[in-house]
Amino acid sequence: MNRTTTLLLAASFTLLAQPDLHHLHAQLDAHRDKLDNLHLEISEMVHAKMADAMSKVHSHSTGLLAPQAALSPQDSADELKLIALHGLVHSDPERALPILKQIAQSSQSPQLKARAIHYLADHPENRQFLTELYSSATDQEIKRAVIGGFHSEKNGAALADLARKEKDPRMLREIVSRLSRMKTKEANDYLLEILK
Repeated sequence: MNRTTTLLLAASFTLLAQPDLHHLHAQLDAHRDKLDNLHLEISEMVHAKMADAMSKVHSHSTGLLAPQAALSPQDSADELKLIALHGLVHSDPERALPILKQIAQSSQSPQLKARAIHYLADHPENRQFLTELYSSATDQEIKRAVIGGFHSEKNGAALADLARKEKDPRMLREIVSRLSRMKTKEANDYLLEILK
């Protein structure tokens, strides 16, 4: 064996020993998506805890200290609605669809609306509805829920469409951040548009 052949064989073995980088990127993206979903759930829990803490502070300042474990009637109702919504979505998705749309457009709690939007994003046929909801929303939490829903479904085309119309620099930054973590043609095409 000459030196060139030896070097080529050594390089080949080195390449074979390295893990498939594409596979690692796919795993990393899957973990990022899980983290995004956890972020949504944690955000919902934080909102609920903050509301509970604020009611305790208010109760304490008025001299009516609420019991530690007691939920306010609104928190309890929202919790029951979340449980009911989860059950309906998983047992009868067709029946749940119009209810999810109603909740997303209603004056329900932000937590309930965000969960409805997340469920709606699971179905590509709801893209137009969610895009219109995003465009008409003034609440940034609703916009973030739509962005998160499209991202978790790897809908780069929908996110790119939102980005092209978004005027708020903070929301645009959030969309571009999500697109930069997607490995779809539509996401990459939009990222290239930015760089031109």
